[in-house]
Amino acid sequence: MNRFADLVIMKHLFNFFFILMGLSVWAQEDLNPAAPIRKPNATEDAVPLPNSVVHLPLVFKFASLEKTINALYNGVLYEDTSFNNNGGDNVKIRVTKIAPITLKPYGDSLGITCPIHINLVYRYQNNSLSETFSTDLLSISATKSADFYMDAILGTKLFIGGEWTVKTKTIGSYKWRKPPYIEVAGINIPVEKLVHSQIQTQINDVAKLIDETFVKEYPIKDMMTKLWYQIQNPYKVDDSLNLWLTLSPQTVSYVHPFVKGAQLESGVKITAKVEANVGQFSGKQNITQLPSLKRMAKPASGMEIWLKSGATYNEISRLSRAMLVDSVYKDEESKSEITIKDVAVYGNRDVLEFKIQVDGFTKKLLVKKNIKGVVYLRAVPVLDSLKQEIKLTQVDYDLNSKDLFLKATSAVLANAVKKAVEKNVVVDLKPYLKDAKVSINTTLKQFDTEYIRFNGQVSNISINKIYLTDEGIRFLIFLKGNLQGSYR
Repeated sequence: MNRFADLVIMKHLFNFFFILMGLSVWAQEDLNPAAPIRKPNATEDAVPLPNSVVHLPLVFKFASLEKTINALYNGVLYEDTSFNNNGGDNVKIRVTKIAPITLKPYGDSLGITCPIHINLVYRYQNNSLSETFSTDLLSISATKSADFYMDAILGTKLFIGGEWTVKTKTIGSYKWRKPPYIEVAGINIPVEKLVHSQIQTQINDVAKLIDETFVKEYPIKDMMTKLWYQIQNPYKVDDSLNLWLTLSPQTVSYVHPFVKGAQLESGVKITAKVEANVGQFSGKQNITQLPSLKRMAKPASGMEIWLKSGATYNEISRLSRAMLVDSVYKDEESKSEITIKDVAVYGNRDVLEFKIQVDGFTKKLLVKKNIKGVVYLRAVPVLDSLKQEIKLTQVDYDLNSKDLFLKATSAVLANAVKKAVEKNVVVDLKPYLKDAKVSINTTLKQFDTEYIRFNGQVSNISINKIYLTDEGIRFLIFLKGNLQGSYR
């Protein structure tokens, strides 16, 4: 009887032992909480994009214009080879440029000085005998040649019309280096009045050519139209980031050219909407035509650019995986261990939600319980404008996830995972901003048009605001710098 009782007891012990073994091998806690209800994210319109302002001082150096004018007007400028034209004035004249034309300030106009040599041949006749005997054979004539030197001086004012039309008004005069005369029979005969009309006529013709040259060499409407269209084309700033810049100009203002020192200066002010996007540009740009000219009193310098950019949730998920996947968290007291296997991030109104896939176990007595599944963490992204970092605040589990996770493991592990997300998911924006600054400055040094060569530099880039949309985290970025253009 006692032996039978021992056998029964032993059987029950073996059964209990096998039950424990079964629990140790097969017990598993599946974490499968309901996903949080998604709420609409903000739209782009919810965060207005301020107008960007670019002040572009333009410089037209006299050396370039002098080269053009001297190439056009060289050698003999005018020649009259007949004594009988101009009402039989008995004068032949040749006007030659003897030194390069120079440009300099002339009041509020552009002063143009052209050193000139004049060779004058005067024919004089004594017709008294021919008139007495009624025959030309007794007419006595002779010629006398003389050389004079003078400076032709022209002043040019430049105007830009409302439809970008160039108008100039050039007024010319001259100044003798030495009063002109011809010596006849030992007598110095002044000839200033004799040659004045021819010289003034030629100077007026030169003034007209100067006006035509300005219109041809300073095609402001053509320049601005091409610039206006060119800046609206999507521009690839960085190949490695596949970063595209799109610009939608709004208004343009212009300063009338004015003389300053050894150059002609003017300026352009453009207001625009600017946006930067990562990925192949596929949107259609609404190309606008060059608007009518608005005038500015004086040129200004500096550019202040506001643009929107951002990171997609796929990119944020990739960064989060790099920081968190395969991280192991242990709780010695509860003999529990959790490994993060995957992370996905998306936006839900003004919070980021982390879908975290975990794998682990907990041990109590001889029972080992596997833990597998997903939990949901919520966090509010905050911009640290001083450090230029995006940090996570108010990190906590979704309510359903919290109940299941605490039930399956321990508060220590739950807090460890939460603290890991809060501590490790920090996006330092400074390296990205530094790379962007280098790329933009390189682009500004290479950005030329047919007429204008640009030189500029961005001195500061900072993130001003962050917000969530359906696509990802969006940044409102501010850039400050300078840009200058010079005519080719």
